[in-house]
Amino acid sequence: MKKQEIEIVARYDIPYSSYYIVLPKGKTHKDIQDIWIKWGEGEITFKDNSVIWFEIDFSKDIVDDVKRPERIVVYDNEARKLGEF
Repeated sequence: MKKQEIEIVARYDIPYSSYYIVLPKGKTHKDIQDIWIKWGEGEITFKDNSVIWFEIDFSKDIVDDVKRPERIVVYDNEARKLGEF
């Protein structure tokens, strides 16, 4: 099975941040249980309790509070909304 790439859009008090995450082989957006982001580090927890970590490289120009996003939205590579966390 081909690896699926999803786009995660996290909304902060700044306009928004968008990052692409390649899911592990055999996992799709339907397997996601939760997405957590704090201070530019995040994790995706899957329904089987496996977890992957990722880092977000915020622009050096951003000086606003980026501790936690207000909202997290997941899209597929064709810009279809897959879920919200």
